[in-house]
Amino acid sequence: MGTLGSFSVSDAATAQGEIAAIATKLGAVSKGLDSAASFNDRMADVRNNALGGLVDADLERETAKMQALQVRQQLAYQAISMSNNSAQNILMLFR
Repeated sequence: MGTLGSFSVSDAATAQGEIAAIATKLGAVSKGLDSAASFNDRMADVRNNALGGLVDADLERETAKMQALQVRQQLAYQAISMSNNSAQNILMLFR
């Protein structure tokens, strides 16, 4: 390319070709970045879903433990009630 005063049609065509090549490369880079961003978004969704599943599993396990403890507590109360009733029944025999 010459100086600004001697800028020719061929220089303009060469510059236009170089600009087109750069634009093509930028388009490819832009598509690559879009693809990488989309991939990252999908990975974030997968991670969030996996964490949600772990939390749900932990909650289900803790709920099952709590229900088992409540059943044990109810059985203990029933056993105490039955033993109190038995003691009272035995005392009634001695009256």
